[in-house]
Amino acid sequence: SSGINAEYGDVVAASTVQCGCHAGFHLAEDGKSCTESGDFLLVRVGVDLYKYRTEGLSERITQLQGVACFDFDYEKRQLIWYNTFTDSIVAGDQSSFYNLHSDGNFSDIVSVAFDWSSRNLYFIEGSTNSKIGVISVKGTLSRDLLLYGLHRASFLQVHPVKGVLVYVVFGEAETFEIQMCGLDGSNRMVLYELSSQPQGFALDTHTDKIYYTLKNNIYEGDLAGNRPESVIDTVTKPSRIAAYGGHIYWLEESMMIWKASLGGGLSVTNFGALPFQTNDLD
Repeated sequence: SSGINAEYGDVVAASTVQCGCHAGFHLAEDGKSCTESGDFLLVRVGVDLYKYRTEGLSERITQLQGVACFDFDYEKRQLIWYNTFTDSIVAGDQSSFYNLHSDGNFSDIVSVAFDWSSRNLYFIEGSTNSKIGVISVKGTLSRDLLLYGLHRASFLQVHPVKGVLVYVVFGEAETFEIQMCGLDGSNRMVLYELSSQPQGFALDTHTDKIYYTLKNNIYEGDLAGNRPESVIDTVTKPSRIAAYGGHIYWLEESMMIWKASLGGGLSVTNFGALPFQTNDLD
C-alpha cells in the first residue's frame, strides 16, 4: 500500500509493494527494513575501514575519521574506535556516530577491546610506556586505569565469559610475552614467552584459543598456557590475524586475506584482496 516505506522496493502491482534487500542483507520481521546477514570481516587500511562479507563482497565504511584501532559491539551492531584526529572514543554505525569519551587527555591509544557482557571498553594507552584502562559505557561514563608501566603493550583482547584480558607485552626477560590478567588488572600472569614480536594476535572467545603469527607460521595456544602448536606453516609472511568461531583470518605480504577452518580438519580458502596495505583485522 502507499503507507509502506521500504528501504529497497520493487512495485509488483499498483496497490502492492514487495520489499527486497541487497546482497548481504535480509528482510526484517517488519517486512520493510533490511538487516545485515551473516558474519563479516572488518579490515583497517590506514585510517579507513573496509567490510568483507562471507559472500566475498567488500565495501568501504564511509564517514569514519581517524580510525587508529577499533572493535565491534555485537549486541548493538555498531563500531567502537579511537579517533586519532579528535582524541576521542567514538561509537556508531554507518548512519550516525557519537562520542563515548572525549576528554582529550588520551595519549596514543594503540588497542581497544569491547566487553559485551559488562559493556566496558578496555584500552591500551601509550606505545612505549603503556597502560591498560577501562571506560564504562553503561550509564555514567567513567575512566579508570588498571595496569601501569607495561613496555610496548599491544593486541589487547577481552574474554567476557572467562573474565580475563589477554595482551602482548615486552617482558622483563627482554622477550615478548603473552600475558593474561583479570578484568580489574589482578592475577597478572605470563602465558607464553615468544622469541620475537608477533605481527598478529587474536583470541577466539568461542573456542578459548589464542592465535599469533611468527615468521611463516600461525600458532595456536590457550588460556591455560599449554604448549603452543603451529597450525599453519605454509603461509608467506603472515601479519595481522583475527579469530572467530573456530575460523581464523590472516593477511599475507601479498595483501591477500586468507581464511582457515580448523574444526574437522584444516581447510584454507582465499577470502579477498586489499586495495592498500592494512593495519588491522577484526
